[in-house]
Amino acid sequence: ILLRLSYLQWQVMNGNQSSRNIDRPTKKIYVDTDIPSGREPENDHIDLELIHNENKDDFGQDAELKVDNFDESAEVRMDDIDEDQDTDSEEKIKNCVYASKVFAPGDVLVIPDIHGDITSLREALRLGNVMDESQDKWIGGNTFVVQTGDIFDRGPDTVEILDLFEKLQTEAIENGGCIVQLMGNHEFLNIAGDFRYASAKETRKFGGITERKAALDLDSAIGDYLRNLRIAVVLEQGDTRSLFVHAGLLPKMIEDMGGTISSVNQYFREKLQSCEQREIKKIAKSSYPMLENGPLWSRYFAGVESEYLCKTLDKTLELASADRMIIGHTVQSGGVPTFKCDNKLVMVDTGLSKYYGGNVALLILQRESQMNSNNQRSQSQVGENGMVSPQILKPQK
Repeated sequence: ILLRLSYLQWQVMNGNQSSRNIDRPTKKIYVDTDIPSGREPENDHIDLELIHNENKDDFGQDAELKVDNFDESAEVRMDDIDEDQDTDSEEKIKNCVYASKVFAPGDVLVIPDIHGDITSLREALRLGNVMDESQDKWIGGNTFVVQTGDIFDRGPDTVEILDLFEKLQTEAIENGGCIVQLMGNHEFLNIAGDFRYASAKETRKFGGITERKAALDLDSAIGDYLRNLRIAVVLEQGDTRSLFVHAGLLPKMIEDMGGTISSVNQYFREKLQSCEQREIKKIAKSSYPMLENGPLWSRYFAGVESEYLCKTLDKTLELASADRMIIGHTVQSGGVPTFKCDNKLVMVDTGLSKYYGGNVALLILQRESQMNSNNQRSQSQVGENGMVSPQILKPQK
C-alpha cells in the first residue's frame, strides 16, 4: 500500500502533469556528517560525489529477502487503486501518508533513526506494543507511529525494513492507526546516488552498485516512494500539536519555503519527485534549504540549550502552529531522548541501530497511562483534555 500511495501522492501533487520547472540558484553544498557527539568524523563534509566503500563493517546475519519485491514490475499505476474504496478510507489514507497536519486519535510512538537494523526495529515496535512477538502483525490499534527518517545506510537491512513497514502500514490503516515515515538525510543521499555510507552487504543484495542506483532512481518503486516522503508533519492530539522533522526546522527555512509546514513539504516534492539522481545532485548544490542548515541536516537544535536557542524554537513553533518539536538525526550520548526548552524540544535519536550502540529507548505521547508486562513507562502526568507529557519507554532489565 505504501508504494501504491506514493504514486497516488505524485498524481495529487502534479494533477497528472509532467515535471515542473525548477529554479537553481548557485551555491556550493557542504553538509555535516552523521557522527554522534564524542566521535571524530571521517571527513568534515559531504560533497554528494558517488563513493562506495566495499570494506565498511556490517552487522547482523545475511537476510534472504532480496530486492525483487521492489523491482520494475512492482511499479504501480492508478488503476491498481481500488475504485470502490469508500471516501472515509481514502481520507484516512490521505491523512496517513500525505497530509502535513494529521489528527492522531490515540497514542503516538516515535521510532528514531534505524540505519539498516531490522532487529532493533522489531524490538522497538514490540516495546511500543504495536507489533506482536511472533508474526510481525500490527496490534497497535489506532496508535500512530512516527519514524523520524534515516532508515537507510550503516546496516544491511533497509529493504527488509521497507517491506516490514509496508506490511504494517496496511494493517495499521485498517485499524485506525498509521505509520508516518519522514525523509532523513540518508534517504536523500540514496536518491542522489551517494552510497558512501551504504552497507556493502546491502548493496550486494541489490546485485551491485549499478543495480542499487537503478533501484533508487526515478521511476523505480523505492525511488518514487522516497521522493514523495514528507519532510515534516504536525500531529494533533486533542489540544497538543507536535511537529516532527528529521533534523530540525529553523524559522528562516520555513519562511523561505512558503511559511507553512505544507509549503515545506511541497517545496521538496516539487524539487525531487521528477528528478533523476544526477539532477538531484545539481539541485542539492543550488537549493540552500537542502544544505547543512536545512531540515534534513541541521545541527542547530543539537547545540547547548540557551535562551536564544529556545527563542528560535518558539518562532519555529509559531510558524508551524505547534506546541513542541521532535527531531532525530543527532545521537544522544545518554542513549535516551533529551528534552530542552521546557520540554518543547525533544531529541529522540537514542542510537537505536547497532551501528550506534543499539540503545532501544523510545518516546511515547500517551493519551492515557498504561502499563503492560513487556515494558515499563515512567509515571504519566495527565494534563488538560486527558493529554500527558512525553514519556520515555525502555525495556525492562
